[in-house]
Formats: sequence, C-alpha cells, structure tokens
Amino acid sequence: MSKRPAKRKKRSGGKSRPLNRSVVPILGVVLLLLIGAGYGAYRHYQSTKIRAAYAQRWEIADRQFSRRGLQQAAVEYRKIQEMDAIDSAISDAPTVHKLAESMTQLCGAMEQSDLTAVDGLLQAIVASPETLEFAGEDQDILTRDERIDEIHRWAADEIRRLGKRLSAVSLSANLKSMDDARKFVDQWNDAEFDQARAALARWVDFAEPLGQPAAQLRQTLNDAEKAKRFRDSIQATLAAADGALASLNDGDVANASFQWESTKSMFPNLASETMWTDFRESLRDTIRNQFNGKQQTIQSAATGHLGDPSPDLPKRIKLSRLLTVPSDVSKDASQAASLATTEIIFARVHELCYALDSKTGATRWVVEMGYDAKWLPTLINNGNTTLACCVTLQGQREVISVLEAATGTTRWSIMLPPGVGLAGPPTAINRNLHLLLRGGQLWTLQIDDGSVVSQLDLPETSSNPLVVREDEQGVMAIGDQFGVYLIDVKDKPTVSDVVFPSQDANTTSRRGMWIPPYVVVFQNKLDENTYAEVFQRQGEQFQLVQSERVAGQLWDNPSIVGADFLLVTDAIDETIRHVDVDAPVEPIATRYRRQTPTSYPRRPYFLSHADAPFVAIRQSKVICYWVDPLASGGERKPIVRWEHSFPSEHHVATQPLRILGKHLYVAAQAIGTRAILIQALSLETGKPTWSLSLGGEVTTIRSDDQNAIARMDSGQLIHIRPDKESDDGTTHATIPIDSTDPTFQWIDEANAVLRFDASSQSLQVNKTDGTQIATQRVESGPASPLSVRVGPLRFVGQDSESRQGVWCAMIDAKSRFQIYPLSQNANSAAKQLGGASEILYHQLNEPNAVGFVKSGSDLPAGWFAPQWLDESSLLLANSDGRIIRVQLRVQGGVLFAAPDDDGVIKLGVLDQAPLLDGESIWVTTGSMLHQLDPQTLAIGHTVSLPSRATAQMVLSEDRLVIGLQNGRAAIINRDGKPSVLSIHQVSQRPLRLASVATQGIWLCDDQDTLWLLSQQAVSTGSGPAVSVATAPIRTPPIVLDGIDYMTTVSGIWTPITPIPVNAVPEKTVPEQTLP
Repeated sequence: MSKRPAKRKKRSGGKSRPLNRSVVPILGVVLLLLIGAGYGAYRHYQSTKIRAAYAQRWEIADRQFSRRGLQQAAVEYRKIQEMDAIDSAISDAPTVHKLAESMTQLCGAMEQSDLTAVDGLLQAIVASPETLEFAGEDQDILTRDERIDEIHRWAADEIRRLGKRLSAVSLSANLKSMDDARKFVDQWNDAEFDQARAALARWVDFAEPLGQPAAQLRQTLNDAEKAKRFRDSIQATLAAADGALASLNDGDVANASFQWESTKSMFPNLASETMWTDFRESLRDTIRNQFNGKQQTIQSAATGHLGDPSPDLPKRIKLSRLLTVPSDVSKDASQAASLATTEIIFARVHELCYALDSKTGATRWVVEMGYDAKWLPTLINNGNTTLACCVTLQGQREVISVLEAATGTTRWSIMLPPGVGLAGPPTAINRNLHLLLRGGQLWTLQIDDGSVVSQLDLPETSSNPLVVREDEQGVMAIGDQFGVYLIDVKDKPTVSDVVFPSQDANTTSRRGMWIPPYVVVFQNKLDENTYAEVFQRQGEQFQLVQSERVAGQLWDNPSIVGADFLLVTDAIDETIRHVDVDAPVEPIATRYRRQTPTSYPRRPYFLSHADAPFVAIRQSKVICYWVDPLASGGERKPIVRWEHSFPSEHHVATQPLRILGKHLYVAAQAIGTRAILIQALSLETGKPTWSLSLGGEVTTIRSDDQNAIARMDSGQLIHIRPDKESDDGTTHATIPIDSTDPTFQWIDEANAVLRFDASSQSLQVNKTDGTQIATQRVESGPASPLSVRVGPLRFVGQDSESRQGVWCAMIDAKSRFQIYPLSQNANSAAKQLGGASEILYHQLNEPNAVGFVKSGSDLPAGWFAPQWLDESSLLLANSDGRIIRVQLRVQGGVLFAAPDDDGVIKLGVLDQAPLLDGESIWVTTGSMLHQLDPQTLAIGHTVSLPSRATAQMVLSEDRLVIGLQNGRAAIINRDGKPSVLSIHQVSQRPLRLASVATQGIWLCDDQDTLWLLSQQAVSTGSGPAVSVATAPIRTPPIVLDGIDYMTTVSGIWTPITPIPVNAVPEKTVPEQTLP
C-alpha cells in the first residue's frame, strides 16, 4: 500500500500583500460614527450645561414664585427668556421661551391682581401639551402639574383675600353708625365686584381637582355674593331711614323698621344693632326737636278738627224710664244740696251707665253710652267740684263729655268726626284732659270748658291707652309700630324722649309702665304670651337692661303701689314685681307669682292700692292680700287679708275694680243672665256693705189698667204705676223682694203680688213696699203659672155651697191641680189678705206635663195657667193638646175639684194657651183655629189659617187678631159664624208677640221690629200695618191709663206714641183680603 505525502506549512513574513478595497467603506463609517459621537457628546455636554443653567434659573424663579416673590420671579423668568444660547442649545427652546414669557406676564398679572389676565394666562399654560422637565435629578424643578397646582393655590389665596375685602365679613364690624353704613355703601365698586365675582366663578372650576382649596374658593364666592346682598339691603335700609327722618310719617318709619328687620333676619351676624340704635337716636332727636316746636291749636292734618261741640249730649236717661232703679231723689232743696258732696261710683250695665251713691248704692243719674262704648267714666277732682268724663257713642261716632258728678249735668261735649276714635280713655292731669286718638294725635283740652290747649302729631298710629307716669307729671304714648313717646305734661305737652322696644310683626298690642328712671313695655304677641322689656335711662339715652316672657296676654297697664306693681294676664298669670333702683342688673324682681290653670283666656281684673294693697279676682272670688316687704329671699308667700265669693261660681267680673274711701266696688254677672250685681265690700273685712242688681232682662209682665209688675231675670220685681206729674206719665219702684222662681201674679184688688218662694216652699203675698201680708205653705211647687180669683167660689152638689175669699189655682210639680184659699172674705181681701183653710186638689195623672220652661212666647212648655170659666169651674190645658174642664163639687161636706164628666178632649199640639171671650174658647193647633163650647168643650167651628199661629191671640171688640209664622196677621170675625175677615202682610219675618194698643194691635216680629196694626184695619179689614220702632223687645207692650209702653231687654221702660191714622206714611205694605 502506498502512503500520501504530508502537506507543507507556509511561512510567514516576506513581501506584504495589497489592502482589500471592500474594507475602506467600513472604516469610513466607523470614522463617521466616531466623529458623530464626539459631536453628539459635545452637544450633549453643551445642552446639559445650558439646561443646568436654565434649570438653576427656573429653580430660582420657581422658588421665588412659590414664595410669592412675584417681582423677583418675573426677573428670573425674564433672564431665562433673554439667554442667547436658548435657540441653539436645546430643541425645546421655543416652548421654554414661550413659557418663560407667559410666566413673566403671569407674575406681573398676579402682582397687579389682574384676575382676568391671570385667568387667561393660566388657561394657556394649562392647555400647553409640552412639559417643563429639565435634566438633573438633583435640581428642584417644578413639574407642569406642580406648577399648575401652585398657581391654583396662589389664585385661591389671592381671590380669597379679595373676596374677604369685598365681603361683609371683614367690613360689618366697622358699621357702628349710620355714617359707617353710608361709607360702606359709597365705597363699594360694582364694576370691581362684578369682575371679581366672574373670576371667582371660573376659579372654582380650575380649583375643582384640589379638594379643600376648591371648597374654600366656593365659600369665598358665597361670601362675595352675600356681601353684595348685604350691601343692597343696607342701602335700602339707609334710604328708608333717611325718608323716615325727613317725613316723620308713620308709614315711612314703619317701612324703615321693616327694612331693618329684613336686613337683621337675613344677616343676623352682620347687621350691627348699634347702627340701628344710631338711627333710633336720630329719630328720637328729630321727633323731639320738631314736635316740641309744633304746638298746633286747632288744625290737624288727619282730622281737620277735633270735633263738633254738642252741648245737649250725651243723652240723659230719665229715672222714670228705668225699671231697675229706685224712685228719683227728692227735689227738696236740702237734699239737692247734699248731692254736691255725694261720692259717685259708676256701674256699666249693657248700653247704660249708672252713677251710684257710693254709700248706699242709690241711683243718682243714668247716661246712655251705647252697647259698644268701651270705658267707664272717670272721676276728675277739679278743685271744689268733682267732674266725670265719659265717652259715649252716637251711632258710630264717639262723644267726649264732661259732666257734674253729683247731678249728671253736662258741662260740655265734643263729637269726634266720622272715622276718628280714641286709642284709650281720656286722662286727666293738672286740670287738663289728654286725648290720644288712634291716628296718633295727642289733644290736650281744658277740663273747665273743653277748649284746646295744644296738639301733638306723633309719627305713627296708636291703639294703646295712655300710660301715666308714676308722679303724674307725664304720659307715655305707645305707638303701634316702633316708638314709645315720653311726654312731659307739667306745662305744655312736649316730647321729652322716645324709647324703641324690639319690633315684631307678631305684636298685637302694647301696654306700659313709667317709673323713672325705668320704662317698661309689655308686648302682647300672637303666641298668646306677653314679652316685657325694661329700659333704664343711662345718661341721655334709654338702654335695654332686662327682658322677660310672661304667660298670657296683658289687657291693662300694671297697677302700681309704691315700689311694687301688680299685673295679671288672661292666662291667669298673677305677678307682683318690685322695682329696685339700686340693683346693678335686672332692676325689676319678682316678689310673688301665682299661675292658675285655665282652659280659656278670661279678662283679668286687678288693682293695687295703698289701703289694700293688692286685689285680684280669681274665678268667682275676690282676693285681698299683701306680701311682707321685709321678708328675706326672692319670692314671698302672700298673706291673704280676706276673700269674698260671688253668689255663685257662674258669676264673672264685668268691669274694672274701684276703691273709694274704705270700700272696694265690684261688678259681676252670672253666665246666661243680663243682670249685673254691684257690691260694696269693706276693705277691712271684705264683707258687703250693700248689694244691688241692675239691668236684668224683663222676662214677664203682669198688669191691669193702672198697675204693672215686671219681673227681671235677676229676680227683681218692679212696680209701675201712672203718675201724671212725671216726665213720661209713670213712676217706678223696686219691690224689695227677690222672686227667684219665675211664677208670680198681680192681685189688683189688693195692690199686692202673689209669688212662690222656693226657699220656704210657700205662696207669699207682699205689698209693693215688700210687706208680707199672707203666706201659704205648699207641698209641691208650681208647674204652671198662678191664677188668682177674688170673690166667691160655688161648689156644686146636693148641698150647694158658696164661699168668699181670694183663691190661687195652679198645677204643681206632682201633676196635681190645686186651689189654695188665701183669705175668707173678699171684702177683707181688698184691704189685707189673711189666713188659709182648706186645700182643694185633684191628681191629673199626666206625667209628661210637668215643669215650667219659658218659651219664646213667654208661655210654659207644660201646663198653661188655669183659667176661671165661672165661679164653679176652671179650664186646664197643656201644650200636648189636652184640655180639661174642672168642676168644683161638694159631697158629704167635703169640698173637692174633679174633671167634668164629658169635659176632657185632646187636640193637636197647642202653641199657646186657650183664649176665653165669655162665650167661646178659642184654641189654635198649627194653622187651625177651633171654637169650643165652654160647657161641653165640643168643637163648634174650625177656621183654616194661611200659616201656623206664632203670636198670642188678641181680642179687639168682635174681632180676633192672630199673628202668623209667615209675618201676616189674620183678622177673624167673631160675630156669628167665625170667618177670616182679612189678612195683613205685617212683616217678612214670623210674628212672635201681640198685645192690645190704644189705637189698634201691637205686633212684634222675631227681629224685634214693633208694628202697629191700626184700629181701622182691625175693625174694617182695610188699612196698613206701620213699623214703629226697632228694639230688643222680650215682652208685649202694655197699656197703662191710656198710654202705650214697651220694655227692652235692658229694662228701659219707654212710652210709645202711636202714629195717627191720617199720618200713616204712603209707602206701606198693602193689606191682603182673602176671597
């Protein structure tokens, strides 16, 4: 086998070979890369160096910016902007240049507080997409977001500062006076405010991502808006205040007060009370300066004149016209002279005012005041003469009169113009009479002749009574809106000062008290509480030093005695306060307080007097008490001197208390009655010295041709009889007995009154002077009116028997018909009634026909009064329609009464008692009239009426007159077969009363209009009914000795003058005759 030969190794060295051409480009590229890298490194070095310089400048600028060195920051930003290498050193130089320029401008705008420029520049910066980040981690350069946040924070601080400057938060504390308020308004720049407000609104949006700063910014915006509203409100208040000071018109002052209250309610923390105090002081000085120089004599802008002289007013009421007063005083000269020294008290009884002798209660004179008259007359000590000032009503106009207190003689009277009225009762001081009108005028008149001394026109209305200063040297007029005017009346009335209590739209009325140096104002408000404010004079001004809330409303000014005063609200909150002049705080302290729970407000009556010293009416009791002034501690326990109770718990006080001499005079009225109880109580013991009842309603009248007995709802019986020498032809006397039971009868033959006395359960007969001449005890009280017969009674039987005497028939509460003999001889009865013997009775067995209830026609709802058919029989009837003929009989020597065999019938419901005319019995049931036979009670004829009978049937010759529900009067012919003669349309209302008149028939409708149906209309069926009077009538008119009289609910006894037939007015309702 053969071997291959080994290869030889090549030797190195020797001659070199040439360079390959493909390597050259590669080396060029490398070289270029090296050069580029070096240049890039150089450029990077330069850029980094410049950026570092920029960053250093930016850091300095940002630091200045963040420190709010805005001017230095602007210089630094401007240096960055002016650097030469900025265009060639860095690629983002335009952005840096632009941003530096914007920052320079921003610093300037911020320095100048040009919010609009700041707002625009910031929007441009925020909208720039480039960053502001420079190289170098060790350099404190603000990023874009951080820079924007810093700008936002600066903006929030700046705008908050501006907002504070514009808002009232920093400025209201300086508004101490009206001048400060005017400066605040004058310095306000609306253009600057509107510009700042718009910028603030935009900044809220920019600051939204910042959280708390945004909330602060929003609050700043709210404060700025609040400042604007506060400025507007203050400006309106200033305008109203300036108008009020210029005009002193109550409307302008009220408007200023309203504007201030609105400002205070909207800005409770900004409206400084001192500014309003400055206004009130200015108002006080203006009022004092202007009014004290304005003493008008006659003219008044509001009224034109004070009023018309009316020497014949007020209207005196003759004593003979009053049912409720004793006979007039003697005209003897010696007695007339004694009247001059009589001490008078006044008692208000409905529309009348009685002047009573304080020692005896006797009536001296009476004046008609009007139902709506507000105040009792006031006594005036005018030297040696005592006068009385009273305010009466003539229609709707008030009349101020001064009268002789002893006789009631009018000295002078003034009638106020229509629409002008008094704010309170007249006040007499220093022989002058002060009248505060509701329009705000204070008139001062001379008491002697009523001449005008002066007039003050206050700048507002007043509906509050005058308050007399404790020393009686001044009066306080309380306005309705804002002011309390202190008026000095020592010489001519002048306004010495004005106090301004707090004002509230809820105030309904004000009362006050003036004890120098204090003025207390009580404000009654709609929340049924009274708010008291105590003002004390400190230097030249009155300052509020104490305030308090009292439960209930205060009707009257507090009653002052010494340093104490008593006030009682309608809550009933009874409080005694003490005025301590030396007390550093709260000068008025409570000594005693008593609260009585009450379900409804009631008018409080209270009084303070040196001899009492405190008197208050609590429900139906009069309490006289005092508190120990030397007792220690705050409130003290009362020490009751005495208590006096009214006759019943239903009695309530009706007028202010009065202390005269050693007596306290009170007036009370029982609920549901019209009578007023007047009592004189001893100040030492509280026991009544005398009592009397006045003004009760006339409920029943019993009369004959010459006498009438009127019963009042108070129980008084009044005797009326003709007297040709009196002014109206009658005289009156109060029978000194109380008829608590409404059942009574007049016995003409004996000039005596028969009545039932419930306390002794007996029938009693009394003379008109009160002397009792007969009495008869009864087992049961009457359930029907009493019926009296004077003469013989004939008892029918085998042994007919007749007895003379005075007899009383009635139906008692046990449904028994009874006859009581009151005397044995008719002749002796005419002189004096005496003894009683046998009692006749019969059980009627009618359980539903008992009780005596007064109806609208003054008839009982149960049994009517027994009626004597003849000397041996009676007619009984009840409202259910049962009619019974009772026969007097004798059997076996026993006298008794029993129904006749066929003498019982039952008709429909009877609206009134049957009427006897001697030949027939007339009965109405609904719209039917029945004629009955007196012996058999058989129905003879029946007449149909156009409507239900509602008034009593009245006989007139051969005619029967019936008042109907439709306001018509039916004339029935009784001659022969009864028939309707004519129908007269008297009224448009139901007729409820009827009685005989001297010239026809009296008819009264349910609206108290009295009509006269002439005798011609009754006799012939032709002739109108004439309206005579409108008065609150409760009983039918009566005729005494040929004169017609009517009584009203207040007891006024009035003669009526019928209109002659030939003087009847043409415009009357024509009569209607049925076919």
